[in-house]
Amino acid sequence: MVTSIGGVPFGSILYIADVSINDIVSYMGTTITPPQPDYLYVGGNFTTYRQPIYNRIIRTDLSGSIDTTFNVGVGPSGNVNCMVTQSDGKLLLGGNFTTYSGSTVNNIVRVNTNGTRDTTFVSGVGFTGTVNDMRVQSDGKIIAVGAFTAYSGSTRNRIVRLNTDGTYDTTFNIGVGSTIQLNCVTIQSDGKILVGANGLVTYSGSVATTGSFRLNTNGTRDTTFNTGVGFGGTGGGVIQTIDIQNDGKYIMGGQFTTYSGSSINRVARINTDGTLDTTFNPGNLNAVVYSVKVQPDQKIIINGDFGTYSGSVITRIVRAFPDGNRDTSFNVGNGFQTTAVANTPGAIALDTSGNVYLGGTQSTTYSGSTVNRFVKTTPSGAIDSTFFTGSIAFNGQSSVGFNGNVRAVLVSGSNIYMGGDYTTYQAPPINYLVKLDNTGAVDTTFNMGAGTNSTVTSMVTQSDGKVLIAGSGFTTYSGSSSPRIVRINTNGTKDTTFNVGTAGFNNVAYDMKVQSDGKIIAAGIFTTYSGSTNNRIIRINTDGTKDTTFNVGVGSTGGINQLALQSDGKIIAIGATISYSGSSNAGIVRINTDGTKDTTFNIGTGFNTTTIYAIGIQSTGKIIVGGQFTTYSGSASPYIVRINTDGTKDTTFNVGTGFGANGVVALKVLADDSIIAYGSFTTYSGSASPRIIKLTPNGTKDTTFAPTTGFSAQNPAAPGYVQALSTDKNNNIYIGNQFLLYNNNIIGNIVKMNQLAAYDSTFNQGSNTFNGTGTGFNLAVASIINLIT
Repeated sequence: MVTSIGGVPFGSILYIADVSINDIVSYMGTTITPPQPDYLYVGGNFTTYRQPIYNRIIRTDLSGSIDTTFNVGVGPSGNVNCMVTQSDGKLLLGGNFTTYSGSTVNNIVRVNTNGTRDTTFVSGVGFTGTVNDMRVQSDGKIIAVGAFTAYSGSTRNRIVRLNTDGTYDTTFNIGVGSTIQLNCVTIQSDGKILVGANGLVTYSGSVATTGSFRLNTNGTRDTTFNTGVGFGGTGGGVIQTIDIQNDGKYIMGGQFTTYSGSSINRVARINTDGTLDTTFNPGNLNAVVYSVKVQPDQKIIINGDFGTYSGSVITRIVRAFPDGNRDTSFNVGNGFQTTAVANTPGAIALDTSGNVYLGGTQSTTYSGSTVNRFVKTTPSGAIDSTFFTGSIAFNGQSSVGFNGNVRAVLVSGSNIYMGGDYTTYQAPPINYLVKLDNTGAVDTTFNMGAGTNSTVTSMVTQSDGKVLIAGSGFTTYSGSSSPRIVRINTNGTKDTTFNVGTAGFNNVAYDMKVQSDGKIIAAGIFTTYSGSTNNRIIRINTDGTKDTTFNVGVGSTGGINQLALQSDGKIIAIGATISYSGSSNAGIVRINTDGTKDTTFNIGTGFNTTTIYAIGIQSTGKIIVGGQFTTYSGSASPYIVRINTDGTKDTTFNVGTGFGANGVVALKVLADDSIIAYGSFTTYSGSASPRIIKLTPNGTKDTTFAPTTGFSAQNPAAPGYVQALSTDKNNNIYIGNQFLLYNNNIIGNIVKMNQLAAYDSTFNQGSNTFNGTGTGFNLAVASIINLIT
């Protein structure tokens, strides 16, 4: 007899202090099977799930992994254009935002090393306009430039120096400041300040120049810096970026083709006295430069919109030698493949090993590989594959990088800070289908590869645990041909023994049901299956072939939205069934097990509309139907009705005045014959019911089911295929559609609630990796089934 815990014989254990049932393999000769979690299969037209929100600022380590200790709350409310660290490790952010983690900050904020706002940095009402760039002086004071005209209520035209506590420095004398937006700033070793402007500029009323000027440490203009007429030609002389070499010379990039009358295209080196350094020969760049970075070896990385450099094809990124010639050892392949975003100086950073971090472009590829707006390269320009910007949270599928632009990159020790206008990072794709456990976590053992390539509308499990999936437009599953229907194994792979031919369905199957013999009834708006005519309903054998013994005649002339199977095997179909097999039907029909119409089911004139969406059968055999109808067989039935087994209306089902408007999208009959219904309604029989309700078996409102504010005002989709309502063995309720809120909780189109309608926070459809904030699914959920093990 084998008795063991975790594979260790009892005889070798001196005592047991604690043990979980999941650890016991056998006891006294009896095998014990550990309890497994319930699973949900969720289908719809979503493409992501548990997408973490990272609003415009993020800190990662040198491998790209998110630093979850850096807690910025909801982060900045708008673009982060620039960042700089202080000697104490605190981080200054500038840009175009009005709040940080809910606090008013107006375009500048200082952040503690843990990501929280530093409340000792007193910026008052902040800036009146965008901050484009900042630098910290050796004494800790801060130079900021941008499009603003005031700071903390005082006039400061486009440039200001701040004290270390955030107040403005009154000793920095800018006079009337700059007449035009300033794009970038840098500080020399002697404390003088070089500024890049957005074209022709006058500073403090002095002689106009174009593109650049230098200030003394007290804020006055440095007249020894002689730029002549400055930058000009094509583009108007805009300077977007500046960096300083070891010898004090400046590398400037932007939109210009001349400097002080000499030809120079979009990147130039300027001597310390302001004259052009003619020994620097970059050749011709054919479009704007947005970022430059001087490496410790004085080589220069240049990023912009250009497609050539000194006559060579080079797409938007290049490295030059100190003399301006191209460094061909920096091999970027075909570079970035999409136009860069304007005004993104500083989106190049280096670490101490010479690796290069590039952000601030709209490009989704670099050297032919997907990067989504950010890439780390080795010193040779090759992608550093150890820096992982994707996610392996779901079956190895990854949607890499950011969903918006990275405008500023800062490497500080082992940390990388990235600011921009993005809102997500490392968002895992979940294409139209996912398997979740009862906590909302993705089952990563469910290996569906790339999933379906379009919307899933209906799903059903077989007795062997395999799952049948139908949809509105998908033609493949995990890259294999699957025309709108597929059967998948319990591990998520395609079941190749289920043979639907090359054609499958030619249109949507809105619902499927599995009979006790394993055959499948499918219905929708399709007209063919595997090349054979089948008008909107079919029975399929267990191997995927058509069951020719199921004789539907000419089938249905209108779409069928949902099916229900009676205990005797008969089938009830609801929807826009104008006629079935040549016989008139108004919204509902009952079908015999051989496919013929059941003429004993007498519906009279039936429903007064074709928008019949939901059906359930009580233990008595009586039928609950919901939709947008208002009468059944000529009798008032406001959006819900109970039908007797012979097709007549059950007048004992007491709904009062019924639903106030818009009707029922989905319903489920529970084991005790009570009914959960949801839709666009806000009242039931005169009582507030915010889009969800529980009815007693006889149709009255169950007042113990109290959803308070219920679902958000966004109406649920009702295209005829919504079956996104399921329960587990504990009668918890799962609902999916396109709601964003339930009882004021963010749910992201799916929610779990208990039997009393309380929000179940243990079902985590978000991501705990960032301040507990998550978004669930990014688009509508159309179908949910619960697999109870």
